[in-house]
Amino acid sequence: MTTVQMWTLGIGLIGAAAWLPHLVTLTIKILRKPKLTATPARSCEIGFTELGPIFNIKTALTAEHESILIDKVEFRILHESGDVHQFRWHEISEVKGQMIVPGVQNQPIHQESEAIAVKILPTDFKDLLFRNRLESHTQGYKKYEYAFNRERRRLINAEQFRSSAFYGSSYVQDMQAFLQSQMIWKKGQYRVEMTVHNRNKAIAELPKLTFQLSDEDIVLLQANCNNMPKLLRNMCLTKQEVEEHFVPLEWHWLSKDVSSVEA
Repeated sequence: MTTVQMWTLGIGLIGAAAWLPHLVTLTIKILRKPKLTATPARSCEIGFTELGPIFNIKTALTAEHESILIDKVEFRILHESGDVHQFRWHEISEVKGQMIVPGVQNQPIHQESEAIAVKILPTDFKDLLFRNRLESHTQGYKKYEYAFNRERRRLINAEQFRSSAFYGSSYVQDMQAFLQSQMIWKKGQYRVEMTVHNRNKAIAELPKLTFQLSDEDIVLLQANCNNMPKLLRNMCLTKQEVEEHFVPLEWHWLSKDVSSVEA
């Protein structure tokens, strides 16, 4: 090998070495996928209102290697009988800080927001309360609510609206029957499978949970069905009638222990 060839080889090796750190970094970035970990609270909240069956659970989220953008969270809830129900996030409550009042226990400051998207940074430890509704109920409720409001506006504009007569109409009675039919909860064990949709194609370490409902729990939730006629009567009232005839509603909620299970 001549001196010129040796110099050429040496320069080439130096140039290649300059690119080596960049190539190593790029390779690590490709091979090391982002990771999302969800750690649930020890209890969940079960409800049934005009918004349908409700499943709320507090969860801590952490991200590794890079920021992760979450655009949907779903909970697949399976009863021991084989019934399967799909719940989807609708609202998020996040602890943003503490309110310090001398002589009084510190109170957490919550920020409520519609569930659209949430970004988890690698430095974050996000403590979120997911408020979830039954997806099929939400779609059905919108249809009845639209028909109810359209007919109510039509009668008001025609100066033909009477709250008692409207309450007896098919628009209200069909909506009432639909709402009362949405009581899906029943006695037994439920299994919960969480799915997090994100734009990073992150590896997700998600919990699988179980909770139990008793006969007494079902009696309480079933009692919420009695609120549906009262709710609709309230919705039929005119502004002048509200002060005298409005009926306050009390909804029963359950706080149930959850247990983690193997995948």
